[in-house]
Order: sequence, then C-alpha cells, then structure tokens
Amino acid sequence: MQKLRVDEVMPLDAYERERTTFRAKVIAHKKQRRVLLGPEMSLVFEDRLTVLNQVLEMVRAEKITRPEAIADEVAVYNELVPEDGSLSATLMIEVVDAAQRALRQRDYMGLEKHLHLELDGARTTGVFDPRGLEPDQIAVVQYVSFAVGVAARDALLDLSKPAAIVCTHPRYGYRAELTADTRRSLADDLRTSPASQ
Repeated sequence: MQKLRVDEVMPLDAYERERTTFRAKVIAHKKQRRVLLGPEMSLVFEDRLTVLNQVLEMVRAEKITRPEAIADEVAVYNELVPEDGSLSATLMIEVVDAAQRALRQRDYMGLEKHLHLELDGARTTGVFDPRGLEPDQIAVVQYVSFAVGVAARDALLDLSKPAAIVCTHPRYGYRAELTADTRRSLADDLRTSPASQ
C-alpha cells in the first residue's frame, strides 16, 4: 500500500469546510474495519484513509500550517499505513475505570506474544510496536502489524474459509470472527501497490 503524500493533506480552511462530510465517510469506513475482541479490547485496521483522517485531525487540533510540520505529521502517521503483504491495526484496551485500566496494563503483560490473525487455519502472530511495551506494563493503545502476504487476499475473500482475530493470553482468551464486510475491506489492503509492481 502506498504511503500517504503530504499533498493529500487539505489546508486547514478547506478541511474545516469538508470535515463533516469527510468524517462521516471515515466513520463508515472504520465501522467495517473495527473488530471487537472480547469485552475489553478492540482493533481498528488502518489504511491510507484512516491515517489521512488522523493527520488531518492532528493538524486541525494543533493548528499546524507550516509545510515542514505537516510533513513531520505525515511521516509519523505513515508508520501505520501497512506495507505490501501486511495488515496494520491499532489495538485498544478499553477499560473506563482508571484503577481497573492500570491493573489491566499489568495483567496483560506479554500480550504481544498472544495476538494472532487466523486465515483458513494459518495463524500469523501480530508484531507490536515496541514503543508501546514497557518492562512493567503495556500501553492501552498498541500498534500491531500482521505479515500475511498478498496471497491472503484469496482466503479473506473466500467466505467459506474461517478468518478471525484470536487472543491466547492466559488472562484474556477471546476469538472474534471477521465479518464479510471486514474481510472485503482488509482484502483491499493486500492489493499490490503500483509502486511495487
């Protein structure tokens, strides 16, 4: 998948005019790409549109106008755009109570060894961004990639074959089957980008 380009980031005034329509499009898109994994975790699979949304919202919140600063934001968020043959997701530990959330951050230590994508019986373990892993706790937001290969498109599109996110952590064992809409959306991520052809 091609990385986001700086020239795709709308100027602030243009984004303010388009924001309502653009955000509605992003919300509908994310709905297809969100996977609820048990009662306390969810994943949103990232792509160019979700990343562009994050950049635009950051630029808006921080009132960033300098081209170099916008380029810096694009460079940071481009890490979430999946490489060819990979899927990229933001994993969130969703516990409202602060004390309980702090407990979960310790309870779920080692999560990076226990999150998998299963496609037609083949299991791929997610690779966590090490910046979200601390010696005594994990961050409540994690960035995870799954190197599945472009051939995984066929397994995603063949609805007769099982596809799921699976957590095998001893304190959080859950399986979430991927919906047909999610599978089709993720299959689009595995199209080979023109730059790599």
